[in-house]
Amino acid sequence: MRIFLKMMDYFYQSSVLLKSCWVLKMMNDEIIKELHDIKDNLAAEFNYDLRLMFADIKRGEAELIAAGFDLTTPPVNPDKLHETALQRIRFAHS
Repeated sequence: MRIFLKMMDYFYQSSVLLKSCWVLKMMNDEIIKELHDIKDNLAAEFNYDLRLMFADIKRGEAELIAAGFDLTTPPVNPDKLHETALQRIRFAHS
């Protein structure tokens, strides 16, 4: 009887785990599908030309700068990023 109960417990836990993995996989597949659809729509909008996509991004950045937004530039030396004032402030309470 004890072995039977252990087996039943094992099968129950396994089925719960499999079910939760299935739900996560299904949600992940939906998210991935939506991302691929967005990517495909954007690519089709620019006739699959990366130069046109890049030019559109640059045009959008120029419009934001003209509207008064301050766009940050990527760090010149990412290896020393942890030494910036922002990082020191951000992780001061760690």
